[in-house]
Amino acid sequence: MTTIYVWSKVESGGVAQKMATATGQISILEEERSKLLAAVERSKLPGVLRQRAVDDLHMIAPESPGQVLIR
Repeated sequence: MTTIYVWSKVESGGVAQKMATATGQISILEEERSKLLAAVERSKLPGVLRQRAVDDLHMIAPESPGQVLIR
C-alpha cells in the first residue's frame, strides 16, 4: 500500500511539472501568434501591398486606370 502511495505522489509531481511546462509554452505561443497576426494585418495594408508589388514582383502601375500594358 505504501509503495502505491509513494508512486502516486511521484507521478502526480511529474504531471504537475509537465503541466507547468505546457502552461509556459502556451503563453509563449500565444505571444508569437499575436505577433504573427499583427504582421499579417500590416501586410494587408494598401501601401505595403503596393510597395511589395513594385519591389518583389517588379510590377508597374498603369498610367491610366483603363489602360493595361503587358510586356
